[in-house]
Amino acid sequence: MKHVFVSSESITWFSEVGVWQDEIRKHQRRDYEILDHASSLLEGKCSTDQRGDCINALNRVIDKRVKLLNKHYKIDQILKSKKSIDNLEKVGAAKRSMLLQVNRIRNFFEHQDRRPPKSAQLKLFVELVWYFLKATDVSAYFPRTEIYLSKDGIFYDKNENYILFSYRRRLTPTPWKVNLNLFPNVFSFTPIPGWIEFSFHSDKIKLITDPKTRLWAYDGRIVSKGYDHLILAKFLES
Repeated sequence: MKHVFVSSESITWFSEVGVWQDEIRKHQRRDYEILDHASSLLEGKCSTDQRGDCINALNRVIDKRVKLLNKHYKIDQILKSKKSIDNLEKVGAAKRSMLLQVNRIRNFFEHQDRRPPKSAQLKLFVELVWYFLKATDVSAYFPRTEIYLSKDGIFYDKNENYILFSYRRRLTPTPWKVNLNLFPNVFSFTPIPGWIEFSFHSDKIKLITDPKTRLWAYDGRIVSKGYDHLILAKFLES
């Protein structure tokens, strides 16, 4: 194996996503149908049970979307945590507090027979869930399978610095397959403090001179720890 060290600034480079397939769009419509139903329960003078049904529907929408994101990106598995909503915040896809509040209220109503909030508060929750759906629609229904990071925002050009991350079918030893096309100012074959370490089989890495020296490496993996949530955040950007 050969090891390459890449400037940690590369994680902040311009990004472009690759999409190989899209989710069935009728499922997306169903998310909003459930949300519309929750909103309709708050029309006029609604009963305690109607407000309870509203919070159940909102919780259902959130749970459905969180599971879909996990299906595509395996967020909980990669971050090694079952706290799905907390994990979404770690990767920049959602803010946890209000989403967890909907779940708590639903549990109080469903399991402890407490009264649900008043209609005015529930209407705010409906808007919150709508924003959550809108913020994650693209990553949920056009699942990304590759992410390009380019130093200068120019993609698919061998004369530019870029990194390609793509999902492996298996999550071990790392969830990412990595290709590099880099010039000497951003990579090194010797360790540099704070730089990201990658490894490649010897036959999958080479230096090319055409006319400038550049590194070309493919089907490698990231060795450095602590970058999974940052890479996931790139996949989940709107």
